[in-house]
Amino acid sequence: MKRRGLIGWLLRDRRGGTASLEFVFIAAVYAPLTFAILEIGFILWTQNSMQSAATLGAPCAAIGSADCPDVASYTSSAVGEWLVPDTVPSTDVSVTSSTACNGAPGTATVVTITHQFWSGITLPWPFNAPSISVSACFPSST
Repeated sequence: MKRRGLIGWLLRDRRGGTASLEFVFIAAVYAPLTFAILEIGFILWTQNSMQSAATLGAPCAAIGSADCPDVASYTSSAVGEWLVPDTVPSTDVSVTSSTACNGAPGTATVVTITHQFWSGITLPWPFNAPSISVSACFPSST
């Protein structure tokens, strides 16, 4: 078959038009849905990583461990071990005192991490770039 004849035959052939159109309609729905599911997974992963780091930082701050003289930096680097390093800066970490810890009376040290989620690409306006806040407490020795 000549090259000219092949191109003309391909231009005249209409057998795949319906399947192509169906694929476009289905892909237009499922591609954003897939990316939204992935992004929600990233949000939950980030929140879980931040909660784990706060849970590590609270006892460290409460007992005044020599392993973490700067609790904010220690907690920030702990988040970076589960996520991309330097994802959560130490300025997003706060250490405070409280009069109760999980309902138990007494003095407690509370580590709170509040971070603006870094992605926000796929989800629409009310859900994109959410602020994630987690906290953990540990009874103080004093």
